[in-house]
This record gives sequence, structure tokens and C-alpha cells, in this order.
Amino acid sequence: MTKFKLEYIWLDGYEPTPNLRSKTKIAAFAETPTLDELPVWNFDGSSTRQAEGSSSDCFLQPVASFPDPARENALLVMCEVLLPDGTPHPSNSRAAIPDDPDAWFGFEQEYFLYRDGAPLGFPKEGFPAPQGEYYTGVGYKNVGDVARPIVDEHIDLCLDAGIDLGTFSCGSASGTAWTSTGTASRSAPSSTGTAPGCTRTSRRGTCARSGARRTSQT
Repeated sequence: MTKFKLEYIWLDGYEPTPNLRSKTKIAAFAETPTLDELPVWNFDGSSTRQAEGSSSDCFLQPVASFPDPARENALLVMCEVLLPDGTPHPSNSRAAIPDDPDAWFGFEQEYFLYRDGAPLGFPKEGFPAPQGEYYTGVGYKNVGDVARPIVDEHIDLCLDAGIDLGTFSCGSASGTAWTSTGTASRSAPSSTGTAPGCTRTSRRGTCARSGARRTSQT
């Protein structure tokens, strides 16, 4: 038996924009578990704005899983949030999507890279030049020397995890906005987030290089 690290990922109840949440479950399997073998798990909804403290149990229903390319014997488990009676939680917007296996959806996710509290490429004082050369830009002037390696690592991690990315490009802000597109069927979660996972279908990997961090703009 092998012990697997199962990273359960879901969207919380914050409004107007929910946050990604996750926690790791360690479970033993003879081989890589299938989606049907991943157990339902619970969490404290009072800490995620999804329940009152007097009755805080919420449940995580796995709906998709991906290999975690950043860890050994690990899966990224995308989850829907359920109420204790098994019905969809009010914050679970994915449950409202028609259960049509032939339905496909297009996604675009844009994120910024930050360091020391400011987007990469922004001057210490004032603002960068207006929108123009940044969109699909290349070279140090538009991209700098930090963003591209992070973005390339993001792409590799997504592809290694089996995430179906379609395109990637520099966005319309100074060296910091990056846009990815992809497609997903009904079986794919509407979260993800993000990071392991991004919000929507793109999932962001780790971003430890040069102390930069990302924030999502959806």
C-alpha cells in the first residue's frame, strides 16, 4: 500500500469573489486512486463563511482529480461543497450547470505577479507607461527577467497535471498580466482555482522564484 497526499481544493463562501481553500488528506491505496475511490471529506464551514458556528460541518465531494506534478504520490482533488444532507451548498455554483456530458465551456484566466507589494514592472514611484506594447509582448522591456520563468513553470506544471490549457500570452499591463485559456467539460470543476490551481479552470503551480507571488484577476 502507498500513502497518497490528496489535496482537496474548493471555493469558499466569500463574496463577491470566493477564495480557494485546500487541505491535505493522507490515505493509503494499492495504486493511484480513481475519482470514485476518493472519499467525501468534511471541513469547518464557519471558518470559510459557509456555515454558522453552531452547525459548521460542510462536505467536500470530489468531482475531478489531477496528478500533482509538484509532489510525489499526490493528487489535486477538485471538490464541490455539499450541505450535511448531501445537497449542494448555496455557494456551490457549479451544481447549477446542466449535467450534459456534451456541454463544453471556454475559460480565460488572467493573473498578476507581485513582489514587495507591487506588480512586477511597476516603478517605485508613479505608474508605468500606458497599455500598448505589453499585450503579447516579449523581451526585457515588456516582460522583465522574472515573469517568464515563472510563467513557463506554470505551463509545465499545468500540462504535467493533465490540465487542458489552450493558449498563453502576456496580458495588457506592464510585464505582469498573464492570460491563459482552456476548455473544460461539465465534469471539470468551476473552481480551481486556482495553485495548485487557479480560479476557474487554470491551476497555478508554486511561484517561489524571486519571491514573487500571484494574484488572480478574473
